[in-house]
Amino acid sequence: MSLEKTPIDICIGTCQRPEMLKELLQSLENQVSIENFIIRIIIVDNDTDKSAYPIVEAHQRLSSFQIDYDMEPEKGISFVRNRAIRKVSANYFAFIDDDETVAENWLATMYKAMIEHQADVVFGPVVSLLPDNAPTWARTNPCFKTKRFGTGTLLKTGATNNVMIRTRALDEPRDEFDPTFALTGGSDTEFFYRLYCSGKKLIACDEAIVYEKIPQNRLTEKWILLRSFRKGQGYSRIFVRKYSVARKLFWGFSKSIQIFWCLASMLFVRAWSIDAYFLLKYKIYSKFGQLTGIFGKHFLYKEYDLNKNKRLSRKKGVPRKS
Repeated sequence: MSLEKTPIDICIGTCQRPEMLKELLQSLENQVSIENFIIRIIIVDNDTDKSAYPIVEAHQRLSSFQIDYDMEPEKGISFVRNRAIRKVSANYFAFIDDDETVAENWLATMYKAMIEHQADVVFGPVVSLLPDNAPTWARTNPCFKTKRFGTGTLLKTGATNNVMIRTRALDEPRDEFDPTFALTGGSDTEFFYRLYCSGKKLIACDEAIVYEKIPQNRLTEKWILLRSFRKGQGYSRIFVRKYSVARKLFWGFSKSIQIFWCLASMLFVRAWSIDAYFLLKYKIYSKFGQLTGIFGKHFLYKEYDLNKNKRLSRKKGVPRKS
């Protein structure tokens, strides 16, 4: 007697990265131990020119999976993720980024962890692949070094760059990503923290690895520090906003003291180690981002506002997210 197959949807948001998307789709075709799955790939393009469509169309003719393509005209990563969620019909669904590739056992390992630990959400690690000429300060920076947890470790939040979700864990109407994070990033952290607060079980699966190629234009001090600043702002918007007024005041005071001591030690650290000096700057930008994040939308850095970043790039040399 044959076992009933389990439907799983794989959601991919993409924007003007067709060649990277092609590599991801090819890696998905190499999955092993998926005989008992019915796999559908959902691709949501955030480009009104539909730059991803030729790649998707070519892959549809060769793929062993059903591939659905859709276009989200509203700019912002939250809108892309929400359109993908609305199209999900399987018992389980995953999210991965269009600039990644997956290990051969990725999907089977995620599903196994989901079932064995009776979890609602499973997060896997993202391994950064840096260019050979990447400086040591970049190789050791937290921006490119994902913290890893043993399989089954309980978590409070995570990201959509490597995750599987039990569809019934979402409320009806389905939980969606907050559109106020659409251009800043961080909507995934907020989304999963909301699921955690509602009593859902979130765990890690250390064996379900995806790989992210880091492009050359991210290996700049400015890009990394701006990413740190943006993440700091996201932390405040997601976690600190829930604090009482008294706790916010104490938190802001302690954060200011931390920044002061970091700044005071910069000359000493620079003389000791350039790598440690850059890591200290990374932490300062993160803490400063946390402080500014509580002051409202006018102070937010919109990393995913491609039009704004193009203007900044022409004026100040800020690299655009690739």
